[in-house]
Amino acid sequence: MSEDVKLEGAQDDTEAQIEETKEEPQVAGKTEHQKAEESLVELKFPDTFDESFMTKAEITELFKKHGAKQEALNDLVPTFSKMAEKIQEQSKERWKAQVEAWAKESEADNEFGGDKFDENIKTTIRPVIDRWGSKELVEILDQTGMAEHPAILRFLYRIGKDVAKDGRMIFPGPEGGIKERSFAEMAKQMYPSMDKDNN
Repeated sequence: MSEDVKLEGAQDDTEAQIEETKEEPQVAGKTEHQKAEESLVELKFPDTFDESFMTKAEITELFKKHGAKQEALNDLVPTFSKMAEKIQEQSKERWKAQVEAWAKESEADNEFGGDKFDENIKTTIRPVIDRWGSKELVEILDQTGMAEHPAILRFLYRIGKDVAKDGRMIFPGPEGGIKERSFAEMAKQMYPSMDKDNN
């Protein structure tokens, strides 16, 4: 019986030792992982850090998960910045290519493009923007590249053509038809006092 008791005691000691090896080493009452997480609270990012690739919160969470420290962040920040710059540059290049494709489509458009493209821009499309557009509209069209989009230019071209028809504008009429009104007729409706003054 005594021999059995000794064997059982030895087995208990072995299991206890195994469990101890599974535990993380304690540093001042805290595990190494806990210490690493607490140090991340003080993670410092440079003022120029670009969050286009990864946000500060995402990086901090990733560092906590793997117990990384400030030194690792200092090493990775230049890499993150280069990746963000590369992504932005690629995005700009793709958008530039898209705008150039729109411009080519517009120049070849069957309705307002072809040999008379430059003439139509100067005599029909541009006057519409100058007359009814604004500085803000021009800036938006230029900044977004929409000034080259064939759908936008076609829309402006059709307005310009309608306005140029004997000084009359075409409006939707009853039952799906159309109704033409001259600028004089529009002025009389909008400013009836002007007509009275002339009589």
